Parts: sequence; C-alpha cells; structure tokens
Amino acid sequence: MKCPLLKLLFCCLLPALGGGALSAQPFITTWKTDNPGTSSGSSITIPTNGGAGDYNYEVDWDNEGTYDETGITGDVTHDFVVAGTYTIRLRGDFPAIYFLGGGDCQKLLDVTQWGDIAWTSMEFAFAGCSNLNISATDLPDLSGVMSMAYMFHACAI
Repeated sequence: MKCPLLKLLFCCLLPALGGGALSAQPFITTWKTDNPGTSSGSSITIPTNGGAGDYNYEVDWDNEGTYDETGITGDVTHDFVVAGTYTIRLRGDFPAIYFLGGGDCQKLLDVTQWGDIAWTSMEFAFAGCSNLNISATDLPDLSGVMSMAYMFHACAI
C-alpha cells in the first residue's frame, strides 16, 4: 500500500480491534468432578495464585465455544449439577494455576491444549495432580515464568 494512513489502519489498528481475547487460543483441560477434592462431587474449582500477577479471565464451562463467566479475578468454582467428566476452556489473563497439592488436584485429568496463556509462574502449578495426563500438542508460553519449582510434584509418572 502506498498510503501510509491506510497501511497503518490495516497493519496495526484493525488486528488490534478484531483480535485480542476473542481470537485467543484457550487453555483446555478435562476434569472428573467425582474424584476426591474439596469441592462437591459435581463441581470443580480452578485454583489461582494471587502472588503470580493479575487475573482477568473467562471460562467456557461446557466447551461449546460460548464463555459462560467473564471478568474472573481469582479462584472460581462451578457446579455441573451432574457428576461426570467435563472439558472446559479458559482464556484471558491467567498467569498461574496453583494446586499446591490440594483443592481439586485429583479431579484434573488432562491438559488438552496450552493455548496462548502467558504464564508467569508454574511453581506448584500441578502439584498433587496424581491423575494428570498432558495430551496437548502445543507448547505453553513459559517466556515470563520465573519459577517452575515443584510444578509436577507428586504427579504420577
């Protein structure tokens, strides 16, 4: 393009307006609600770490592409009403998942996609997730991570 204003509009402004969280690749996980945990047998709690940064994320609880809860700034619990195995999508500012060997760590079954979450800490992230499998074929963005200490502590090999 010869017009600098049009070039600026197409190259810089339009992607910023049309992209962002709506086009983000989500972090996708699978959970079994009736495995042992601190939430009810039909619920899961996604744990956060307040020391890892600011949270502002959204969750698609039934993996159909519509984000059911938005503007979440800390831990969130969802009751599916019926116990079972559920796949959820998460996107937005979610700097760390933080099980620390407790909570609903045994309910998490699989990370199926890392997405484009910009992680800042993986310290104790999946500690205690003894049923965890990672089938994701993409790689997590660990460029901002300062610590990965005990990331998979007490996970099955």
